[in-house]
Amino acid sequence: MCIFYIQEMKLAFISDIHSNIHALNSVIDKIDSLDVEKVFCCGDIVGYYAFPKDCIDLIKKRDIFSVMGNHDMAVVEDKSSWFADDGVFGIKYSRKNLSSDDIKLLAGLPYNALFDFDGISFYIAHGSPRDNLFEYVHPHFSDEKLLEIGSKASADVIILGHTHVQMEAEVDHKLFLNPGSVGQPRDGISKSCFMVFDTKDSSRNWYRVSYDIESASKAVIESGLPRSLSDKLYNGGSK
Repeated sequence: MCIFYIQEMKLAFISDIHSNIHALNSVIDKIDSLDVEKVFCCGDIVGYYAFPKDCIDLIKKRDIFSVMGNHDMAVVEDKSSWFADDGVFGIKYSRKNLSSDDIKLLAGLPYNALFDFDGISFYIAHGSPRDNLFEYVHPHFSDEKLLEIGSKASADVIILGHTHVQMEAEVDHKLFLNPGSVGQPRDGISKSCFMVFDTKDSSRNWYRVSYDIESASKAVIESGLPRSLSDKLYNGGSK
């Protein structure tokens, strides 16, 4: 568990980059225009796409704090039996194209993080407070189910990834947020996602960003990754 104590600021949250450097660059460019002081990532820096090292290098360069995602863990441990074929290809490709130092960085990512400001407490994980890596928290979940999940995190705001779908829900004064996916949105919209939280007034702003999908798709084919991964970039994961 990592604990941060921060001052009043705008915080950007990203997630599920999945080695898509074209998308990550566009998202970072947009964040730079928004007077954001700190960026957090809800995991899955790598997996699926063609630029795992470039994404890790940019995360390091920009001092972006990230928790571990299930794809990150799979790359570290070289275990991918629970993935579909395109996920397995992405894990093997990432391991092949990362240095030992890159994998060491992934291995050092915490499973969750807790930080607060002025009475507002935040909890970040990839999956959920009950299962940091693998449980999905979907927008359609009932209030009762969200309350059960939220009871496992001592925080006012719970920020998660993993579903690749943006989400905002509030149950019994506990706020659930998902910034959506940078590298592979799955809501039928191809634009990258992120979210900015202003600690001054607890406001949330949701963003969708266009990027060079054609170049990202071309890299998939040239790298020998499954063409289905290219298709998902264009259709927003809807097929």
